[in-house]
Amino acid sequence: MEAASVFDVVVNPDRFFSRRLTYVDAVVPILLAAIVGIGLSYAYRPFFVEALLASLPGDVPPAALDSVVSKAFRFGGVGAAMTPIVQVGVTATLVFVMLAACGDTLPRFESLCVCAAWAALLLLGKDLARYGMLLSGGLESIGQITDLQPGVGLGFLIAEPRSVAHDALEAINGFDIGYVVVLAFAIGRSERVRFRDALGAATTAWLLLQAVRIGFGALFYR
Repeated sequence: MEAASVFDVVVNPDRFFSRRLTYVDAVVPILLAAIVGIGLSYAYRPFFVEALLASLPGDVPPAALDSVVSKAFRFGGVGAAMTPIVQVGVTATLVFVMLAACGDTLPRFESLCVCAAWAALLLLGKDLARYGMLLSGGLESIGQITDLQPGVGLGFLIAEPRSVAHDALEAINGFDIGYVVVLAFAIGRSERVRFRDALGAATTAWLLLQAVRIGFGALFYR
C-alpha cells in the first residue's frame, strides 16, 4: 500500500474506502493491532501477577506460580497476535452474509476485511484506556481477576461485576459505538450501499460477536 493511501484513511476516508480495496490495504491496521496487543499483554504482567496472587491459596509453591504466569503470557502473546486476524475475518464474514442476503449483488469480501481492519483500531482505544486506568490505580487496586478490566461502559450500573447484565451494559461504550459507526461508514463507501443498510449489517455483526463473548464469559461466572 502506498503511504499516501494510508494517510487518506484519516484525512480523506471517503476517497480511501471508495476506491477498490485489496487485502494489502488491511496489512497496516492488522499489524498495528497485533503490535499493540502484544505490547499490552506484557505491560499487563505485573497486574496479572497481582490478581493471580490474590486469587490463589497462599500455600501455592512459587515454582508453580511462575509456571502458571509463564504459560499465561506465552499464550497471551500468541492470542494477541492472532486476535486481529480472527476478529477481522469473522466480522467480514458476518457482514458479507447479511449484505448478500439483503442486497441484489454480492459484496466484495476483500473490501469488507479492509473495512473491518481499519474500524477495529478504535477498539484498541478501549484496551489502552483500560490499561491507563490500571496504571492510575496502581497494583494496590487489584484484588481479583475481574479488576484487570476496569469499566469503560455502562457496567457501573450493575453492582455485580461477574454477571451477564454487567457484561452486556459494559459493551455499551464510546469505543464500541464509534467502531460500529466507522465500520458502517466504511462499508457504505466500499460497497456502495445506503448507510442505513451498512449500519444494520455492522450493528448485527457486532451484536452477534458480543453475544458470543458474553456467553463464553458466563461459563466462568461460577
